Amino acid sequence: MKTKIIVALVAAVALCVGAYYFFTKINIEPPIPHTPINNIVGAWKIDSVYKSKDSSKIADFLFAAFDSSIVKFNADSSLHIISQKQTDTLNYIVNKDSLFINPLKKADTFYLKFINDSIFSATSTDSSTLILKRTNIK
Repeated sequence: MKTKIIVALVAAVALCVGAYYFFTKINIEPPIPHTPINNIVGAWKIDSVYKSKDSSKIADFLFAAFDSSIVKFNADSSLHIISQKQTDTLNYIVNKDSLFINPLKKADTFYLKFINDSIFSATSTDSSTLILKRTNIK
């Protein structure tokens, strides 16, 4: 009888310890490496566009320039959108994971998510999304 009680207690303890490790380890996702925002400086090619129905004027401008445009972020907070027909210059500010275009006027806000050092997505407040890939164009 004592043997059965001891075996039952050992099994209960083992079950509790196993359940603890299972539930604490299974819910932990690996941390997403945080890419420093200063890595945004440089030339980026617009790779993909996912446009919402109610996109802003700046977002519309970026989406219209999608075909062959390069977006160049400079360290002095200037942003050049270079297409085959013209080059436009805007200003930007990055604050943590947010990108503000034309911050002195009515700023358009984009949420930045870096996939790796050479790919990031910029999602506007209306859920339109740009996927940009780093390019070696100077």
